This record gives sequence, structure tokens and C-alpha cells, in this order.
Amino acid sequence: MFTGSVIDPSNQSPSSGRSDAVSTHSAVIAAVSILCSFSAAHAELVTHIAPGAVYRYVNATSDTLASTRGIDTTNWVSSEYDDSAWFVGQAAFGNQNWGDFAFNTRWDANYNPCLRTSINLFAPADQTVYLGVDNGYQFYVNGVLVSDGYAEGYTSRWEYVFTIQAHHFRAGVNTIAIGLIDNGVQTAFDMMMVGAIPSPGALALLGGAGLLGQRRRPR
Repeated sequence: MFTGSVIDPSNQSPSSGRSDAVSTHSAVIAAVSILCSFSAAHAELVTHIAPGAVYRYVNATSDTLASTRGIDTTNWVSSEYDDSAWFVGQAAFGNQNWGDFAFNTRWDANYNPCLRTSINLFAPADQTVYLGVDNGYQFYVNGVLVSDGYAEGYTSRWEYVFTIQAHHFRAGVNTIAIGLIDNGVQTAFDMMMVGAIPSPGALALLGGAGLLGQRRRPR
């Protein structure tokens, strides 16, 4: 099992120096600190994305190429991107009909699919991802790259396990975008995402502090 590499946001270039962006960032950090002060005994683990989930996707086969369908994939990882013209498919994606990754949606060798889905959260919370892929992946939350990995050979359940910290999420709808990579012969992908629902006490505390539903203002 690999622990997929997790992207450190402290190494990313800062955005504009507006005071409202700084205030928003500080508020989110404060919210995360409040949530982390509650022990796991006061939170309920929930599967937000189950194995066999349904995704919007393109570029898995010659028949689903975005370029031949006139689909613009510029900024496809962002929350604002409109994926309504994409195909709909159920995991597992792949080209093998056996084992944990017997496919529901065809993914031909040497194609690099783009997948999108979303989760709805009451409040930001850490999420753990369990993922298997042949050969590699790039994992985005709300347009930000948070983890990636690559390995030769066939995959296993679960080959990669990584935790995405709460500050990458927000109250409400969060966009999950996954770029898959294949280097020939066999293909496979499936995953699950499990996270905690904060206790009612934590939610009440966040609400009282005015932090629930915090959004970054458009630039």
C-alpha cells in the first residue's frame, strides 16, 4: 500500500494580498482548529464516496474523447466548470472483468480519463481517500491539487490511502476532480472517501462563531 503524496499548500504561491482573502483564510483556519478540538468519539464517520460511485467523465475511450465531441476541458478541475456535456459512468473504470476492479465503465489502455463528482459537507472536516489505479492519478478538491501518485504494474484495493485536511473543504458542495493516467495494457480505477461529520456541539460552536458556510469572496 502506498500513501499517496499529499500536496503541501504552504509551498503554493499566495494569491492577491486583499484583506478579505486573509480574513477568510484566518476564519477557515479557526474553524478547522475548533473542529479538531473535538475527539473522534464525538464525530460520526460517513462514506461520502463509495466504491462503484457514479462519475462524470471524458477521455476514457476513443468514443469518449472530449476533443472529438467538441467539449472544452479548459479548467476542468475547477468548481465553476460545467460538466453537463460529459459522459456518465459507474466505477470501477477499467478493461479487466475480474477481481476487485471488474469494470462497469470501459477505460481503454493508453487513455487518460478525467473524472468529476462532488460531496456535500455540513462543515469542513478531514477526509480519507482509499484509491486503486493502474497506473496513476492526480486528485483535486475545489480546483486544488491535493494528492498524486504513479506506479507501474496492476493495482490493488486499496493501493493508495491518503488524508485530505479539512481546510481544503468548505460547508456545502465540494468538487472532486480526478485525472487518471495509464501506460498501457491493463487499466483500473475505483475509490472511496470517508470522513467525519462534526458533532452537534461542534456545529453549534461554529455557527455561533459565524464560521459555518464561510465562502471566499470572488476575486
